[in-house]
Amino acid sequence: MAWNGSGTFSRVSTSVSPAVTGTTIDSADMNTYTADVTAGINASLAKNGENAATGDLDIGANLITNLGDGVADDDAATVLQVNTVRSGVFVSNANGAPDITSTVLAVATDVTQATWESVGASGATNTWAAMSSVPAGADWIEVKLGAVGTAISSADVDIDMYVRATGSSQAISDFTQVGKILTTSAAATTVQHAITSIKIPIDSNGHFDVYWDEAANNTAELDLYLIGYGYN
Repeated sequence: MAWNGSGTFSRVSTSVSPAVTGTTIDSADMNTYTADVTAGINASLAKNGENAATGDLDIGANLITNLGDGVADDDAATVLQVNTVRSGVFVSNANGAPDITSTVLAVATDVTQATWESVGASGATNTWAAMSSVPAGADWIEVKLGAVGTAISSADVDIDMYVRATGSSQAISDFTQVGKILTTSAAATTVQHAITSIKIPIDSNGHFDVYWDEAANNTAELDLYLIGYGYN
């Protein structure tokens, strides 16, 4: 009989099951009994992972506890992983800064001024190695925006930056400004101005577009630091 289809294992009834004192064991009955037990064991899920489930498992509203973090696409995810994905992933780099990587995108050096240009780990107009830290399927990244300490060519540094997912047709006029650095200082003075972090939408390839402009032909460098990514 083994398992009855509803989760109950019932021993087959023979001359050896249930056993009766003083009764001679019949070989055929014994073989029937052991075959039934073997079938029951073979239909069970081994705790050492030797076999696999052959049907859906109903946990009966119980918790699966002490679960490891999923790795492969078809692994189960822990609550911590799910919460991390939904809120974004934020870690510190080797230098202790709240960045996924120490690799900086020097926008004002690498991206052409006054035109939309794509940025990504690979396949984009401008390669940013930090984007290789962003897993496939992420919908957005979060960056810190700032001007690196540098000598400026005149009294004012005025840099505007706009972003969009690569492939978007949005124009500058459709955007609320996502980044702006405005610093007034004496000429040839080193400046450092930090900007609040911003979220940037990315496409399925992990690419995004940047548009930046700088007034008065200044030479201050506009940098992006990757600090997180997440899912909609």
